[in-house]
Amino acid sequence: MSQLKILGEGISDQALAQSRGKLFEDLMSTVLRSVGYEIGTLVHNVNYSGMEIDIEGKSHLTGIPLYAECKCYEHAVESPKFQQFVGKYTSRWFKDKKCQGLFIALPCLNSHAKGFFNDNCRTNSEIVVRLLEEEAVLEEIFTTKQAVRPEVIAENITNTMGHPGDSQLLYTDRGFFWIQHVTPSGSGIATQIGYFDARGKAITDTPTLEYLQLLYPDLKGFDTVPGVVGKVTGLQKSYSDGDTVVRVRGSSSCFEYQFPASPQFFLGRHHVTQEFDDYLENLSKGYTSSRGLLFEANSGWGKSSVVLNCAYRLIQKGHYSVAIDCRSAASTQFVLRVAEYVRNEFADFGGSVKYSGPDVGGFDGCIRTFMEISDGLRPLNKYLFVFFDQFENVFYLPDCLKRIVDLLLKLCDERANIVFCFSWKTDLISLANEFPYQLRDTIINCSNRIPLGTFSEVETTALLNELAQELGEPLRKDLRFFLSEFSQGYPWLLKRLCAHVKAQCQLDVPQAELVQGLLNVEDLFHEDLSGLTQQEENALRNIAKVAPVVISDLGEKFEASVVQTLVNRRLIVRIGNKYDIYWDIFRDYLNSGRVPIQENYILRVQVRSVLKTMRVLSESGGKLSTTTLRRRTNFTEKSFYNVTHDLRLLGLAFVDKGSVSAAIVLSHDEKEFEGELRNFLRDRMRRNRLVWQILQKLESNTEMPVSQVGNILAEACPYITASFATWDVYARLLATWMDFCDLALWNSDRKSLTLYQPSKEIRERQSFLSKVKKSGFYPQIQYSPLVDVSERLVNAIRKEGKGTDWWSGLTKSTLSKSLVTLELLGFVVRKPKSIEILPTTERFVAAPPNERRRLFSEAALKLGTFASFVEILTEHQNSWLSLSELSAQLKLKIQADWKISTGVIYVKIMLDWARHLSLAPGVFAISKRGRKSKT
Repeated sequence: MSQLKILGEGISDQALAQSRGKLFEDLMSTVLRSVGYEIGTLVHNVNYSGMEIDIEGKSHLTGIPLYAECKCYEHAVESPKFQQFVGKYTSRWFKDKKCQGLFIALPCLNSHAKGFFNDNCRTNSEIVVRLLEEEAVLEEIFTTKQAVRPEVIAENITNTMGHPGDSQLLYTDRGFFWIQHVTPSGSGIATQIGYFDARGKAITDTPTLEYLQLLYPDLKGFDTVPGVVGKVTGLQKSYSDGDTVVRVRGSSSCFEYQFPASPQFFLGRHHVTQEFDDYLENLSKGYTSSRGLLFEANSGWGKSSVVLNCAYRLIQKGHYSVAIDCRSAASTQFVLRVAEYVRNEFADFGGSVKYSGPDVGGFDGCIRTFMEISDGLRPLNKYLFVFFDQFENVFYLPDCLKRIVDLLLKLCDERANIVFCFSWKTDLISLANEFPYQLRDTIINCSNRIPLGTFSEVETTALLNELAQELGEPLRKDLRFFLSEFSQGYPWLLKRLCAHVKAQCQLDVPQAELVQGLLNVEDLFHEDLSGLTQQEENALRNIAKVAPVVISDLGEKFEASVVQTLVNRRLIVRIGNKYDIYWDIFRDYLNSGRVPIQENYILRVQVRSVLKTMRVLSESGGKLSTTTLRRRTNFTEKSFYNVTHDLRLLGLAFVDKGSVSAAIVLSHDEKEFEGELRNFLRDRMRRNRLVWQILQKLESNTEMPVSQVGNILAEACPYITASFATWDVYARLLATWMDFCDLALWNSDRKSLTLYQPSKEIRERQSFLSKVKKSGFYPQIQYSPLVDVSERLVNAIRKEGKGTDWWSGLTKSTLSKSLVTLELLGFVVRKPKSIEILPTTERFVAAPPNERRRLFSEAALKLGTFASFVEILTEHQNSWLSLSELSAQLKLKIQADWKISTGVIYVKIMLDWARHLSLAPGVFAISKRGRKSKT
């Protein structure tokens, strides 16, 4: 097993510590990126015993928050260190139940800490705490190809040299180095060491060997292995291998979804092209000094298609343009390669440009080349536009990024006849903590920004008309509608769905059948993977982890025929000498197992219809033919179609080849069945973009009329045309679903949706909650049940109402009277569908007995009836009064309209309160159980 060593360089202990700390920080940042996280805040500490980093960040795909700690010591990390981390993570988890924890321990946890992790974290279903030890960290280094595996190093040791023993991977200011211990033949211990670089090539030059021995003095006691020759593995090619300039490739047909739309297949985006034309006109007239243009949009919104169309429009207007795919960038030489490519592509621009030298010759030569092109184009009022598509890839190459920014600033300063155009993913670049945000902001400040939105209804219709034309027949009205809805306004997804429909129609599948089998994004990805062998799918998933990847690197790991199959299926595409997954969202899906885009669907059936259908499916073993299921549910044909449609949208069932299969297993117990379904749908619907937007609005405005909900749906779904009345119908249905899933509360009387806050509300569906009214201002129940119910309420909100029957063992009467009384006391607020627990209740439950009595007394004495009762007790504290006498006295004092016998009930309750609260004076302080009642 190999070891990882982090070695710094410094002339003092402080300088050495700072150097090691920076290296540790860089390495941990790389590891966190490779396992899918982005870093927000980072604090590190270096001392004589080791290095520590505290990190807050988020998941790159889902945005789930992360709290991580990284520890690096010469010895195993001890249990107190890990337990302190769990405590700090748990405090964050209580505030946000989605928060994940990650602990990196170098070299590992000791046995006690590992036992604590296994007992409390590994199998805990509520918290997510991951552990990475040295072996896992090394695996991430190898997987991301920062260094070859130790087996590659061991292969360099021949039998004549000896036997390879322990190996160490050193991380230094100069990168990674391998140290391979060797036991010579005939010896019993390792006495020699072989030195290798990260690629596995032997190191024999004296300066490098001295550098490593200076960093790691332990190496000086070993001889260097004689005659060792390293094998070049192709792990890291020269810069020229990774910086080939590649133009953006467009599609060869309208519905070839693996590539952006070529100009001849470009539809819609009229506002974008108008903004682009306006910028070009202002540029030509000298109205703007900006020499940058920026297209911003989320993944799948058609940035690359816009780039190709704008580049084509420039050529039509007599200008020059080139659209470059930035996935081919690998180093600072990328900028030089771009300048070289422009020179080769356009030569002297029709004789208008004269170059001062035969080649670029460095970054200064790069600037000079672009300025000479600008000088040649200026008299002609012509412009060169260089489009950098998928520019987010360059943000991982900060040195290259800085060169491009410097060149952009030069173009702006000189008001050059050259424009740099950038397109990047807003959903990635906006998370600026891990990117060089200052350079990003410089690009933004130097550029005219053109944001892209989702497709409108007009643009969606245009593409669907194109589909109908290619099919040679009109599209059914319901097929049009569902294609619009399923695509969610994403241009890529609509094109992908249209490609699916076209392929099925070519197989003579009727349009009516297609409507029932439309696919969502995850289903489409499953379709992409169908037909692959296990070897081919494994290769695809491995490529996804490191894509874009240099083609020559694949030859060492995968058979050429396997890679070629993936190319033929268009699952991977070639960009120069690299391969990449055909769409970044598909790549993210392969890496995470989840679609990293929000769903955007509108439900059309009532909750009870879905419950009924799922119950029938569950009781029938999880699968029925569509005919049988419809007969057992007794739905009409149209209703049954809508139910199965929504079952698929919600991920509850699969509909295929005349049968319906449940996608989840549910309990047959009626109460558990509904609870399990609710929990599943709550998580599912939170990922619905429409639900998310409504919840965001409710955060600032706790009640929302159904008309406002309908407006949100209409604005979020511009690709669907519907009347105001129809949007209100959709809004009411979605509101009832959110109510069922405990995401919000639907008030059918007020026709409004209200905020539900699990951190301080308990959802209650029992009928007593809304029917029981306040009975004047008279306490309803004795002290002990109130304490019991208060404790149950606080326990429930701590677990957000999940996990148990909070009222077990209580009668409905006891519970309803307790809630009425607690509301009188100001402990809770009863709502039609929930109970809000006020802060007083939490303080009361957490307090010791004396403090509890004080808090309860303060609340109880604010009730005029109880305060008057205590006054009566005080007046007669030396003479006993029966319950009937106390009732008569109290009736007179507060002018109550009750019978004496009714008042006895309230008096008995208040006397119990007074005794528990130490407010009953004199003879009333002790119960007179043995004394004959005067009533």
